[in-house]
Amino acid sequence: MEEDNKKRLVAFMRESGRSQNRVAKALGISSSALSQWISGTYKGDNAAVDAKVDDYLSAIAEEDGSADLLEERGVIETTSYKSVVKFCTLVSKSKMMGMLIGDAGAGKTTALKDYARKHPTCILIEADKGYTPRVLFNDLCSKLKINAPSMTHDKFLNSLSKLKNSGRLLIIDEAEHLPYNSLEYVRRLYDKSGIAVVLCGMPRLECNVRGLKEQFLQLSSRIQLVSRLKILTNRDVEAYLESRFEKYDKDCVETLIKFSDRNCRIMANLCRLSLEMLTFNNISSLSVDILETAKEMSR
Repeated sequence: MEEDNKKRLVAFMRESGRSQNRVAKALGISSSALSQWISGTYKGDNAAVDAKVDDYLSAIAEEDGSADLLEERGVIETTSYKSVVKFCTLVSKSKMMGMLIGDAGAGKTTALKDYARKHPTCILIEADKGYTPRVLFNDLCSKLKINAPSMTHDKFLNSLSKLKNSGRLLIIDEAEHLPYNSLEYVRRLYDKSGIAVVLCGMPRLECNVRGLKEQFLQLSSRIQLVSRLKILTNRDVEAYLESRFEKYDKDCVETLIKFSDRNCRIMANLCRLSLEMLTFNNISSLSVDILETAKEMSR
């Protein structure tokens, strides 16, 4: 199996033109480590690298490549975005469990989706209300492309078998929706598999992890890293405007900050409405008047 994956990976890089550095980065290992693994001289955990390569090639096989350009054009590397990327990278390399906290509209989900897209071996779960252990592991088994038995514990065991010593990163966005039983299963998965885990959500996630009376110490003690996202800077807002409009009045930055209160989601909606009005009215430059109209329409 390992030799087959080496041949598949080499053929893929040759045919796709993807560099060894780019592939190594997606796998979460150094370029030299990948080179040694391919040549058969790697002194580390060869099985773990083989598992990463197998998952990477499987993920690539499902992509049509059309999303890459669109998403790279649409995602702006704001202060929050960079914080999310640095945090996920640190948690992944350290094989820790981390908690990423941010208010609504901080840009968490956008950054996490982009991170997962650029790191195919990363597993991103987007939790919803009512995400019981059964629902959580149905989703995880689906992402891992493995059988999901009827019993929740069997789903857990199958996921554990697939993930153990794989070196992968599991990210659960909107983790504040997870009931305590689901959080406990995540803790056991982390303990037994050796993977890295990021729980991301609104500020109330911290309370959910600790418990109202600090009764969830087994869970909260596993959280070794915590990051709280900061609000958008003036430069972030300016960069967003530059990415959406060829021309805009200088007062638009201050106006957009005022109208959005530095909330990424509100800012994106205002800019989308403004762009539609510019296109409809054949106007080339964004003005404060257009932003004000967009603000009125978005109420």
